[in-house]
Amino acid sequence: MIRIKKYQVHFISFALILIYSFLPLIINGFDKPPADDARRLEELGFEFKRYLGHIPGLLIPMYWYFLLTPALVYIGLAVLIGKSAPLAWLVLMLLSGAILNHMHNGSHIPIINFYLFGLIAINFAAKKKFLYLTLILLPMPIFHTSSAVFIMVGLIIYGAFRPKPKILLATLPAWIALFIWNHEIGTTLNRVLHLSLGITEAMHYKTFIQIYFGPPLILITCAVVAIVFLSRKNINFDPRLQIIAATIWPLLVVIFVPLNLDPPRAANAFIGLLSIGGVILFSYLSFRPKMIVGAILLVLFIAIGPYSVGLWLDAGAYSDEKWLDNCSKRPLPNICGGE
Repeated sequence: MIRIKKYQVHFISFALILIYSFLPLIINGFDKPPADDARRLEELGFEFKRYLGHIPGLLIPMYWYFLLTPALVYIGLAVLIGKSAPLAWLVLMLLSGAILNHMHNGSHIPIINFYLFGLIAINFAAKKKFLYLTLILLPMPIFHTSSAVFIMVGLIIYGAFRPKPKILLATLPAWIALFIWNHEIGTTLNRVLHLSLGITEAMHYKTFIQIYFGPPLILITCAVVAIVFLSRKNINFDPRLQIIAATIWPLLVVIFVPLNLDPPRAANAFIGLLSIGGVILFSYLSFRPKMIVGAILLVLFIAIGPYSVGLWLDAGAYSDEKWLDNCSKRPLPNICGGE
């Protein structure tokens, strides 16, 4: 009974988020994700030559799998930051355009991989549970590649600079899985080399600010960081923040340096980690500064929340053309691995 009461907030939050997740289906009767990702993933079937994050969508309706994404994101947040998870979820889903932008492109698998498995991996690394870290990392590059690599690179940087050799060793099986998954190590190495050397257009800073970062999150970040420093709280030794910081810097390289990698997903991961880090910082505040930041958040939720909710309720209503993602185009552009 005591343990149930301890997790009561999470049970209630998860139930409410699950209802919210399926509102587009309940209210509007939509039956397919936006863009054409669902069709392309269903065409893959049970083919074992690419990532397998789409497999659950073959066992249940693909649109249901798509709609489960916000609830799955909450599980990762609950594992990483505990009782602050509801606030972090609200910031991610209502104030940040990153997740909604990718969801409306039909691209939910990297979000699940990053915010569910990735956040759980960060939690295990922070708590020094290296066996569990190894086990959670191992399937990630098979579930979805680029979102897994973001987490793995961050852990390597954290493990190298602390230094923590056990974290470096924990990532090794995942790297091996990454390179053998395509059934030919040489093929995978050639593709990685191609991606590393292929020059393409980096994300413009205006696009990054307008679509991903936005004035609300700039304001939140500045307010939380400023108040934490004014409060003189010692947050330097929180390993979760250290791992998040180690992961953010390589993401900035992917976003703004003109390499043929994955700027849109890197931008989503960057703003997501920054938001989660902000909520962790928020938990360190004393009562008065917390009320100040809380008031700022409340104003932003009232101003921006209804728009974000409206976008989610319309998930599935858009034609393929309106929300078409770059990587949904045919032929594939260079940034998505095309010729």
